[in-house]
Amino acid sequence: MVLVNVLVLGMEGAGKTLLLKRLSADTKLKSKRAKEEKFSADVISTAGVEFVEVPLGKKDRIVFRELGGCMLPLWPTYYSGCDLLVWVVDVGNPATMATSAVQLYKMLEDPSLKGKPTAVVLNKCDQPSVLPRHEVDHIFMLRSMTQRRPWVQVVEASA
Repeated sequence: MVLVNVLVLGMEGAGKTLLLKRLSADTKLKSKRAKEEKFSADVISTAGVEFVEVPLGKKDRIVFRELGGCMLPLWPTYYSGCDLLVWVVDVGNPATMATSAVQLYKMLEDPSLKGKPTAVVLNKCDQPSVLPRHEVDHIFMLRSMTQRRPWVQVVEASA
């Protein structure tokens, strides 16, 4: 059995919880209860640690560990236990972008995360207040980031 541990981080309100909820709703369908439930986009911000397990084939699985933005001081204690990092950014909220960029760069400098595959998810791309992609690229210096750290990939999402 292959088990992949994914650490999901981002500032408060970035959309981590809903992103994982949508991912698990698309793939889960394991239990009778899950099949009967309708998807709801209503979420409560994570104030601790949430786990979402997604099957990968018949035996393998991915375990997503989401840490709430309010737990930022404790994040480094989880770095070494992950196989992959997902950083979620709310590109529909320009007021939080600079803080998010600073925190992302701070994390990428941590020795525990050096070389670990990292996905920077530009979330909420469907929002009316979303910044143009070139401005997001500039704020996060995405071109420089991905050139200096080839293990970092950037994706867009609308969770």
